[in-house]
Amino acid sequence: MDQPNYSQIETLSTAESGDFPSTGTLVEQILSLLSSNIGFSDIIIHQNSPIMLRQPKRLVAVSDIPVTAQELEEFFEVIEPNWEERIMERAFDRAKDLYSARIRVNCFTFQGRKRLGCVIRRFPTEPLPLASLGLRQSTQDFAKISSGLVLIIGDTCQGKSTTIASLLDQINKTRAGHIITIEDPVETLIPQRKAIVTQREVGADGDVASFYLGALDALRERPDVILIGEIRDAQTAQEALALSEAGPLVLATLHARSTELGIQKMLRLLGNTEAQ
Repeated sequence: MDQPNYSQIETLSTAESGDFPSTGTLVEQILSLLSSNIGFSDIIIHQNSPIMLRQPKRLVAVSDIPVTAQELEEFFEVIEPNWEERIMERAFDRAKDLYSARIRVNCFTFQGRKRLGCVIRRFPTEPLPLASLGLRQSTQDFAKISSGLVLIIGDTCQGKSTTIASLLDQINKTRAGHIITIEDPVETLIPQRKAIVTQREVGADGDVASFYLGALDALRERPDVILIGEIRDAQTAQEALALSEAGPLVLATLHARSTELGIQKMLRLLGNTEAQ
């Protein structure tokens, strides 16, 4: 395959990149980015392309040096030892503590499985203080309620995971109980404070096969608070509502561009049922 021409791709300036190393292993370069002061939401890596960063209103290359297949394979080996088997089935997500950083990596193939790629998102190693997120007081007060269903609705990269983790940790700091999370994957690890925290991961190699089955299990585990990482289907929507009616506080996220669209989506998932 011919080497692509990157002449039209914007590259970080020397002032922006600072001491970022353009050499070293891919893992070393990723770690350097994660520990740098460079602002970005995601690292995007395609075989035969330079490392790219998603920044507000732009996509920018870190350098003009393309990443090789071997470099990506070595990185995938760190993320998932059985990556070759997993990636033949479909793209897969893994959350990983990479030295001092907590990351989620989505690994995939493209161009008819001829090339490898991944998208990396970093998370705080511990939840951020709820008061530091700039949320309205009415939103922060969700951490004080003990029952019902709270939906966190938003588009990609709008802070749903960060908000949920901070809400759960605020509950964890202020009252005793059992917090159960069902996540795909477990993103931010919540330390045990006043509450017992059980974080369960969805997936073939996880703790439970689906959000729905995790929600079914949860009620038998004497929860005070349940997080359903994402409501994706009708079964999970109905179970989330049923769980909230059974007593515990249920937090869940919905992927939608606005609150109104999120509520409409929830109603569609509930369908022509008593729950709606």
